[in-house]
Amino acid sequence: MGAAGGPIFQERSPLHDYWRGAFNRERFAEAPAGDKSGSAARRGICLVTKAENKPVAESHRTLIKGVPGLPPIGGYLVSFDKSTPALTSFGFEGGWNAPVSETAAAGYALAINYILADEHCRRRFGGAVLASWIGGNPDPTDDFNKMFLEPPSSKGDVTEFFKKFEAGGRYSSAVNTRRFRSVTLAANGGRVVVRRWLDEPLRDAVDSLKLWFQHLETEAIEVPKKAGKTSEDKPTNAPPPLSIYALAATTARVPSEVADGVYDTLYRAALETGFNPKLSLAPDAGDPRDYRAALETGFNPKALLAAVLQRIRIAAAQSGNGVRFKTSHFALLKLILIRSQESPMEITPQLCETYDPAYNCGRLLALLDDIQEEAQGSVGADIVARFYGNASTFPRNVFQRLIRLEKHHRAKLLKDATPRKRAAGVALGRKIDDVCALFAPATPGGPPEFPGLLSPQEQGRFALGFHQQKARNERDRKEYIAKKAEADANAD
Repeated sequence: MGAAGGPIFQERSPLHDYWRGAFNRERFAEAPAGDKSGSAARRGICLVTKAENKPVAESHRTLIKGVPGLPPIGGYLVSFDKSTPALTSFGFEGGWNAPVSETAAAGYALAINYILADEHCRRRFGGAVLASWIGGNPDPTDDFNKMFLEPPSSKGDVTEFFKKFEAGGRYSSAVNTRRFRSVTLAANGGRVVVRRWLDEPLRDAVDSLKLWFQHLETEAIEVPKKAGKTSEDKPTNAPPPLSIYALAATTARVPSEVADGVYDTLYRAALETGFNPKLSLAPDAGDPRDYRAALETGFNPKALLAAVLQRIRIAAAQSGNGVRFKTSHFALLKLILIRSQESPMEITPQLCETYDPAYNCGRLLALLDDIQEEAQGSVGADIVARFYGNASTFPRNVFQRLIRLEKHHRAKLLKDATPRKRAAGVALGRKIDDVCALFAPATPGGPPEFPGLLSPQEQGRFALGFHQQKARNERDRKEYIAKKAEADANAD
């Protein structure tokens, strides 16, 4: 009958309002004894809507489903234990400890279930679920959320994504009128816990995400393919290196061991503005541009620094110079260093020239490893596997020994009968000498003085120097091969 009549069930029609009221009473209100209809439900002020003289939900009965750790039937966000004395203080019982109107109680529970049922809005992160959405339009919600799960590896593709929010872009009309909202829900027993929430203008969310990718930008080193095999021979389900899953995995032995709080920390770093205490101005104090500068670093997940450094050291001990392929580790490390603002040098995506001893120690280890590989080929345990841990924490203990060892490798390459080997010996030897010259000598005309114990921030710059030097060497190698191939083709 409703389908045939059509308008009879329209919003605010008499029948629609009747069933809405009946639903609220039956699901959210406990009628006084003797009143089966619930019409005498007690009224009060709703804490959510501030509306007065509204029927108050004695209990919130709609179960919320889709939160990891809940029983199959779901759980409650708001509930009251009658046996708990603390929840009957001042003479209040049940829902009257925190009065919420029937309408609001119905609204939030049904809305959460609706959002959690939408695969474009929800994301499972460890033992929690993240629901995020842009009001009024599902398209930007889907595109925006995908940037955390499958961000493009190309810087140009990332730039194209943000062009959608600029003037003339697909979402330009929404960026200044819509809001971005997200909530992280977890389970505690049979109850739903709100672990984190965010409600901000879409413009702020876009700016924060853009800054996130700028700070993560690093020069990835491609894993060389084995002869006779293609990338399709062994499909992989590994997430992109800059996805929130891959970045979180840098803090644990395996992804399943990532602590739940890591995902929240990274999500905050991506979407919430941080605060620089060096520019501690209130929004209404001083030049507003100074206040914006105080926020432009973004939230810093520095609590993850020790875990990332530890995983890099372990990876170096296990795979030697193969640690250079750990793009996610070095990208997150770079972001933390930038947002810490404690570095005496500028943190850049690619190799830079600086006198920072920690950064240059990392560069030197990368070059010493390269010259050993050129002189001896692949060995069971290379310099990185044997010395990265000590070199990154107390360089003075190991580098004098490695420098002496390097002289033998250089001499061997310079005597090699192969022109390519001799050229490699000259080129690498020159690079090593240039980096050593950046250290102050221990005595006039003596060997370089290497630093002692490095702080966690300095260990981070050491790791970044190592990775960026390896990336530069790989780029130089590819350019040399390309030029040689072109020269051989022209000669033919």
